Amino acid sequence: MYDPKHISLYVPCYNANTTIERCIDSLLTQNLQVGSLFVVNDGSTQPLPTLPVQVIEHPENLGLASARNTALKHCQTPLIASVDSDVFVEKDWLQILFEKMNSSELSGVAGRLDEFYTEDLGDLWRARHMAQHWGNEAQTNPRFLYGANTLMKAEALRKVGGFDTLCRTNNEDRTMCEALYDLGEKLAYEPQAQCWHLRHDSAFTILSSYWGWHHAKGIKEGDYNSLKGVISRIERVNFGIATYRHGLDLLENNQDFACLDQLIPFVFAYKDLKLYATRAGSQPLSISELVKRCGLDIDLVTPFLPDFVETTNRSVEYEKAFMKAFESFKIQTNFNSEKMNNWLLNKSELTGCNS
Repeated sequence: MYDPKHISLYVPCYNANTTIERCIDSLLTQNLQVGSLFVVNDGSTQPLPTLPVQVIEHPENLGLASARNTALKHCQTPLIASVDSDVFVEKDWLQILFEKMNSSELSGVAGRLDEFYTEDLGDLWRARHMAQHWGNEAQTNPRFLYGANTLMKAEALRKVGGFDTLCRTNNEDRTMCEALYDLGEKLAYEPQAQCWHLRHDSAFTILSSYWGWHHAKGIKEGDYNSLKGVISRIERVNFGIATYRHGLDLLENNQDFACLDQLIPFVFAYKDLKLYATRAGSQPLSISELVKRCGLDIDLVTPFLPDFVETTNRSVEYEKAFMKAFESFKIQTNFNSEKMNNWLLNKSELTGCNS
């Protein structure tokens, strides 16, 4: 049987100065008194507020997986718990996970994370399509444990070599769980251990955030090492995900969500090409011509493309593959460019976006 003092609890942090105090406050008021509580500051460019806990500093931004590995290196207890810096937890969160760990032969357990902000279209879309929980029922061996809140056996994490540092910002939780399952370890999901996500997204930022979930696996599989690899993502990932999400939202008759879904291929293409160019040390390929050929007003689409800079660099091969996939997508999702432009214009006017 474990004792609460057998737990090291850490918060990986990067530029979370607006949320980390609420996070830490919720951890300091837990029902259980842990062995240690500390923050791993992963090279934040924004100064952190003064915190009443130990802060371990990375000299530069190394990524979420590296921050987790630093915490594991400093952990001197059998159990290690983690809460993301934009999350706050209910008072009994750790107690529920701890009791679950003590009552079962588990290597890890996680609670339920719900969205705290639910007023904006972006936040509502994230709650529907980027949920970080497995529903209302407890589960043994779910697909994986979302890393935003976990309690794990430190030795189990060390046994698989820690977290994969190729996963700088996402997917480190999934790959870790897959490695643990390969060794026959057991994991559990306990929805009674409640947490709240303090992230806020608008309609203009949510799809870029969503791309962040999906590009990490592409990095691991080498998709961004060549233009051919990036092209392979067009139909398989970008249009495939958009078609699936659009189908779900049409079933629920959510037209705003459905319009956002139809923008996924364009935002993902922009982000894919930008990352590929960064890794190749070249100028990003332009997607403006693609947007226009699909009947959309580029000035209305650019607010959805973070840090958009127009370039003249184009790839006939990429554009040909994109348009081929778009023709099928247009039929499957009943894509109507006039309707989309009106929707985009409406969103820009409502938010005062000067596009």
